[in-house]
Formats: sequence, structure tokens, C-alpha cells
Amino acid sequence: MAAQNIPLVLGSKQMIEGFEDQMVGVNTGAERIIKVKFPKDYPKSELQGKKAEFKVLCHAVAEQKLPEVNEDFIKSYGVQEGGLEALKKELRQHMERELVENSRSYVKRQLMDGLLDMHKVELPDVLVDQEIQQLQQQAMQRMGIPQGAAAHLPRDLFEEQARRRVALALLIAKIFEEKKLKADATAVKAKIEQIASQYEQSEQVVQYYMSNKNLYRQIESLVIEDQVINMLLEQAKTSQKDMRFSELIEANQKAA
Repeated sequence: MAAQNIPLVLGSKQMIEGFEDQMVGVNTGAERIIKVKFPKDYPKSELQGKKAEFKVLCHAVAEQKLPEVNEDFIKSYGVQEGGLEALKKELRQHMERELVENSRSYVKRQLMDGLLDMHKVELPDVLVDQEIQQLQQQAMQRMGIPQGAAAHLPRDLFEEQARRRVALALLIAKIFEEKKLKADATAVKAKIEQIASQYEQSEQVVQYYMSNKNLYRQIESLVIEDQVINMLLEQAKTSQKDMRFSELIEANQKAA
């Protein structure tokens, strides 16, 4: 395994247990050997319970500081009038949207797990390879690694997730076909408008998505997936579970 320029917040539990503890006190420019043991439930079965050493170079050390909540801070979030109360209102609305989206993602994950447990799917190697490449690129973007450095992110880190995605895509496509569902053009446009609403020039974003065949197909695939999931949820037996907002977000982040 190898990666470069990865931002790491100590205490975030982003890495394997014990990794961050051994980074405490490191200085800029220092190298350190981190010794860890992969957990028994690690996603990659061949690494479960194995001991490993990581050679780490610290490029920079920084400290997070809470800014002062003043007029400039409030305006930096786009709130021009209403002051702190207006900012609180906007943040609450944002969290409520996050709650709805994450609740659906949490239920969807369990539904997809059940679907995979019930069906065995033959996975074409070419589709798995394409998905691995896409996951590699996404990981590099998150880490700030140049696109040309794909070889530094081993394929086996993404293979299990890629196989899951491909299997689900094939299952959803099969269900969509057998149930003779149709992609709803109105729903596709609504999804595009929802995405575009996050940008200042939303109308131009909508036009761009509508005129770009590849982007349109991507959104259409999301709408098809939603239609299949909604149909399955109507047939599934469900139960309610009380969770804190932070617990729900953390559960989805771990599953991602």
C-alpha cells in the first residue's frame, strides 16, 4: 500500500486503530514507522488480523481553531441579512436535508445488503476493472493526489467495493427490466434541478446536464435506481430505529 499527501486529523479515527496515536508529537519533516494490526473484521480478508508497518513522512503540522462568530464570519456563509439567527436557520435547514438523505442512504444500504445476500451474480471482469479505475480516481481527488499517480493506489484496495457496485448495478438493471419499469423523464429533470440548485448559475447547470448525453445517462441511472429501491421498500418489512443525527452520519461514513 502507498499513498502521498494524505491529510490526517488526529482523533478522527480515519485510520486503523493505533495509527493516529503513534502520530502524536510528530514534527514537520520527520519520518516515523507506524506499527499496527489490521482488525479481524477488516474489509480485505487477506489482511484481517495481520500486523503491518507504515513508513510515514510528515509534510506539515497544523492546528484547527474555531473562528470568531462575527459579521464577517456570518457573511462568509452567504448570509447577508438576519445575522446569527438567520445563519442558525439556514444551518438547521441544511441539517434537515442531510437527515432525510442520510436516513434514506442508511435504509438503502440495508436493502442492498439483503439483495446481495439473496442473489449470486456473475461479474464481467471488464465492468469490475472500470469500476476499480473510477474508485481510484475518486480516492485520488479526495486525497489531492494528481491523476497521473493512479499506480500508487493499489487495485486490491478497491476491488471488493467495485465488485459490490457492479453486482448491485446488474441486479437493479435486471429488476428494472423484469418489472417493465420506465425511466421517468420528469424525475430525471427534477434530479438535475436538485443538483443544479447547489450552484449560483443553476439554470446553466440544468441546461448543461440536459444537453450532455453522458451526464444525463448518469442521472437517469440514479433515477432508475431510486425507482427500483422505492418498489422494493414497498414490499419489504421495515422497523423503526431511534438514532442521534451524529450516529446516523457516522454509520453512513463507515459504510461508504
